[in-house]
Amino acid sequence: MQGELEGTDSEIKDIPLFVYGTLMIPNIYLSVITQSTNRYIPDLDDVGRNMPKTFEATLKQYKRLQVKRAHYPAIIPASEQDSVKGLLYFVETEADMEHLDWYESSRYERIIVPVEIKDEKGNTRTAYANTYVWNDDKKCLETHDWDFEAYLNMKKRIWNMNI
Repeated sequence: MQGELEGTDSEIKDIPLFVYGTLMIPNIYLSVITQSTNRYIPDLDDVGRNMPKTFEATLKQYKRLQVKRAHYPAIIPASEQDSVKGLLYFVETEADMEHLDWYESSRYERIIVPVEIKDEKGNTRTAYANTYVWNDDKKCLETHDWDFEAYLNMKKRIWNMNI
């Protein structure tokens, strides 16, 4: 799907995708879109692809929760005061999106949502982006937010690398 930033005349040629969990880690994102079969997350230099254009972004009226017995989060619709911080990527190809759909599985539904970003000039803009919303039983979710820093620290120890 194509997207446009409101307030600009230029069409974005890549596919906007709001990520809020494990895909915020460049090594994981690149291993998914390149279908790396490496048991360990590859070094960025070994992947042969670059990260897409990226912005910090906020999704309002959703909340991020820890999935029970898992090391990843989910987002669900929530109240007006709730929001989720993440990243907005501009995915380069439909094939990359298909790899991402596979990674997210049927437990998630890909939908389009409005996210707020700060552009290069520091102005707040709205972009319509794909994101993955929890599509499974809500009983599978904890009541607390997923801790990105704790996840990073755990994975750094396992992967023995700098991410």
